[in-house]
Amino acid sequence: MDELSASSRRMATGFRLLLLSFGTLNMAFVLQGEVPWQSVFQSNGVPVKEILNNSLVGKPGDSVAEPAALHFLETGDTHTHNKSFAKTLTEMVAGALCFVMSIMILWRNEGHAVRVDQLLLFAKRRVKEVSSAASSSNLRDLVCVQGTSSTTDCLVLNNFNVTAPANSIKLRAVVWMYQWTEQRKDNDGNTTYKYSKEWVQEQVDSKDFKHPGGHENPVCPVPFLERKLASAMLGDFKLPQRVIGQLQRWRPCELSDQWINEFAQKANRKQGTRTTHRETDGLARSSLPVLAFTMGNDFGNEIGDLRVCIEYVPSGSLTVLGVQVEKDGAWSFVPMQYVSHVRLNPTIVRANTAATNLGDGSHQTLLGEDENDTYEEEARNTIDHIKAGVQASLKGFPNPGNMTDNFFKAAARDEILYACEEHISASECLRQEGAWERKLSVAIRTFGVVLMYVSLMAVFSPLRYLLSHLWFIGALLNGGIWLIAIACTCCCSSLTISAAWLAFRPVMSLAVLLTSFACIAVAHKVSEEQKVGPY
Repeated sequence: MDELSASSRRMATGFRLLLLSFGTLNMAFVLQGEVPWQSVFQSNGVPVKEILNNSLVGKPGDSVAEPAALHFLETGDTHTHNKSFAKTLTEMVAGALCFVMSIMILWRNEGHAVRVDQLLLFAKRRVKEVSSAASSSNLRDLVCVQGTSSTTDCLVLNNFNVTAPANSIKLRAVVWMYQWTEQRKDNDGNTTYKYSKEWVQEQVDSKDFKHPGGHENPVCPVPFLERKLASAMLGDFKLPQRVIGQLQRWRPCELSDQWINEFAQKANRKQGTRTTHRETDGLARSSLPVLAFTMGNDFGNEIGDLRVCIEYVPSGSLTVLGVQVEKDGAWSFVPMQYVSHVRLNPTIVRANTAATNLGDGSHQTLLGEDENDTYEEEARNTIDHIKAGVQASLKGFPNPGNMTDNFFKAAARDEILYACEEHISASECLRQEGAWERKLSVAIRTFGVVLMYVSLMAVFSPLRYLLSHLWFIGALLNGGIWLIAIACTCCCSSLTISAAWLAFRPVMSLAVLLTSFACIAVAHKVSEEQKVGPY
């Protein structure tokens, strides 16, 4: 027994020394910045290329016939670089900020849903269906106006030399150019830069690429977006820009062959062709006709090719639901809003004349929190709202509270202003507005959960970087970190949403809790009676 125990101790000591030497070797490679065996698996590593080339073509001097070249449509390439440990520390700090922001987004989203519900309930009691002939008796009242929009303005796109048809409210030209794009992906131990050819609606500066060589983008000869807005009326009401932004009944402009030839010469492109793009082409647009201008290649897309869509919104039937106000000597609309701005504090605000910008019996009230009239393209798309919120949140960096506040100012305001390009009732306007707000609330809730998971993975970035150098052992441990991040995301997001419900919906939350406790108590009592039996 003593010999067996001594042998076991020697084996354990040897195994510990083996692990210690293995760990020391890996830490030395980590400090050096490169692990030898990783280069075999890199997409731009030399060993794989040499093996393939030697097996297909042969070495110089060999009497092996070179096979015929295979021509593939080039769509992109990939470059991989080892990540530094200092960079993972930066990711950890950024991840911690975004984690706090995700909690604030989930919390405030529940408050936003409650405040909008309050506005909708108050709007159902106070809305008036009126004609397009304005009356001063409806000053600062919530009105629903039906009529036909009109304008006398003539809209012209100077850069494209296009004039909209008469009585058009909006005119715009949208341009896409086929360009190189760079996608960066941070793995546990390295950073991969992938270069792809895509249709992009903005100028991509290839000078900012990590590998600009071979990925040069030309300069677009025309603006990617040019828009003109008319001063439109709905009876006696002047349409504000925020209402015009909701008008989305786009129509294609009729362009002559002469215009197409002249634009092709101006843009230094080949003769344009009329086509209708497909969603698979990367142009996330409607099925409106698109003009294609190529660089000269008739087979496939080429860097620098253009797609141009010129469209307008005509006047027509229109229903607007908003607060009637007088601005600059003309009647107009503003959103129904609260008079005070609420951030994270769980204040339960009841919508009434004192809390909103609706007038009392004498048409007196305070201004809403933001009645400024600015143009925003409003297609009622949740992805567009979240993108706008993310872009606005960067202005508040590095304060998570300011970032969250800016996010909701751009993505989901506590207000009601609705426009529909057909004649519908006030109740239908409120129903559609409520359905949209519920859809947006679910999208923001989903975004908050995803942001929380990504943030946690960034927080663990330094540890994942160190474990990535431990072969399959590190891969298994990184898989454990992935499971921990998912579990923490589920727990933290659920707790945040539940706490927000308790704070913003206390009566409903308590009713749900009491019902749950009652069901548990009844189930427990039934199980105890079954254990005791009938005797």
